[in-house]
Amino acid sequence: MEAIDTASLVDDTMTAKNDVPKDQWANVIRVQIHFNELIQRVRQLTSTLTIAAFGSGAAFFASHPNTKINVDSYVSFSFHVSTMLILAGFMFLLVGYLTDRHYYFKLLIASVAVATELERDYNLPGKLTTRLSHAVSPTAAKLTVSLFYIAAFLVGAALIWIVNFATISNLAPT
Repeated sequence: MEAIDTASLVDDTMTAKNDVPKDQWANVIRVQIHFNELIQRVRQLTSTLTIAAFGSGAAFFASHPNTKINVDSYVSFSFHVSTMLILAGFMFLLVGYLTDRHYYFKLLIASVAVATELERDYNLPGKLTTRLSHAVSPTAAKLTVSLFYIAAFLVGAALIWIVNFATISNLAPT
């Protein structure tokens, strides 16, 4: 009868135990990729809907410059009908911002923290997450995301001003 080589069994067990942190880290990286993809889809959908609403408001204003809604309640005022379309764009922008910045972005930051902890605790080679999170801080990422939405908001605010106050008839000297 042949002797069983138990040394190879111990090595296989040790290798399997060492692979668990790497497998966990790989799963966390896949989660990060998933959240990044979802964030990009939210931003694409938000951009598409917002641009469509702003564009349709501008197009309606261009084709019907004198179509206004008059409100006579406690305060009497009027606004151009296309303002409603632009306000719909603001609603799309707000929903996109809240979904992006206050949901998926927080989940992404949490998954980065988990990956960084795994890299530190198990001394994983490469330290990809640690290096990337030092290259782009969460504060800088938050600022960049906020600037994306602020720029769209400013475009919408300018459109509302244009369709309600900067019409040719309002700017012409009297």
